[in-house]
Formats: sequence, C-alpha cells, structure tokens
Amino acid sequence: MVTAPRPRVSGYLLRRIPQVAAEARWGGGLSRAELARALHVREFDQVFTLSLLVCYRRRQVDLWRGYVIALSPPQEGPRS
Repeated sequence: MVTAPRPRVSGYLLRRIPQVAAEARWGGGLSRAELARALHVREFDQVFTLSLLVCYRRRQVDLWRGYVIALSPPQEGPRS
C-alpha cells in the first residue's frame, strides 16, 4: 500500500502569513478565507493550515474566531 507523503510547512507561507496579516486594512487582521485568497492558496489546504499553525506557535499571529491577527514583533530594548 502506498501512502501519500505528509504535508510540510512552506517557507514562503511562513514569511508571508505574518506580513499579509499585518498589512490588512482592518487593524492588522483578516479572516482565514481572506488570508488564503491574498496568498493564492485554498483555505483548507493542508500546507496552508500547517504553516498557519507554525506561525501561531511562533507567536507571529493570533487566531481568534476565524480571524488571523498579526502580533507586533517584540520590541528591542536599549543597547548598553
């Protein structure tokens, strides 16, 4: 029996998901469907879903009721 390979994260999506979410005109967030449309992928594609969850675990985005919200990057403190 031949099994399909497991989906892997996309480096392109890992870079673009936080960028596109931050550039959204409604305060740094948009729906999952709008995000998929902006990235030219299907909303429930396994690679997109896996990449979105990696961004969430890295605290680059937050997920709230079907919306993807960009989190601000950590601020660097003054250097001594």
